[in-house]
Amino acid sequence: MELMERGSLASLQEALRGTPPWPLVFRLAHQVALGITYLHSLPRPMLHQDLNPQNVLLDDFLNAKLTDFGCAQISCSVRKVSNNDEPLGGMIQYMPPEAFESTSYTPTRAFDVYSYGILLWSIVTGKQPYGNAQPYTVMSRVLLEDRPQQDDIKGDAAGLTELTELMKRCWDHKPERRPRALGEETT
Repeated sequence: MELMERGSLASLQEALRGTPPWPLVFRLAHQVALGITYLHSLPRPMLHQDLNPQNVLLDDFLNAKLTDFGCAQISCSVRKVSNNDEPLGGMIQYMPPEAFESTSYTPTRAFDVYSYGILLWSIVTGKQPYGNAQPYTVMSRVLLEDRPQQDDIKGDAAGLTELTELMKRCWDHKPERRPRALGEETT
């Protein structure tokens, strides 16, 4: 097992208190996409269901690796509530609107694609989406198609416009309009 001495993307964001250098932003975005593509392309595709900065670990060279597959083994509805009144499943700020709409929701690959879009915003801005809003406030905002502020994306790095467009396509309210991972079947 590989030791990830640099911690997580979340710890990097905390240390930097802002946007990482642009080459690192693009590399992290690419490496996370490769991880999702791998999971979705397995003979029996795996859904991560908890993509967020805490679950992106970094090695000595700041290469990204996906971790924490606890939710990947379980298909659960966000409507289930734990003893402390917080929804079960992944980190609420990274969950798609369809996860909040039905108690019988079954996650699809589009779940991870949505999460990736929100994660891209977090990588590009160095911030957490929706600030410190309470879980049910986040759920309401997501259902109303309220996404993290694009005004927080500052810079003129080559490729940033394209990355921002990808981010918006990934967090589209309708799962069928989100991009698919490379090699993923259309069914």
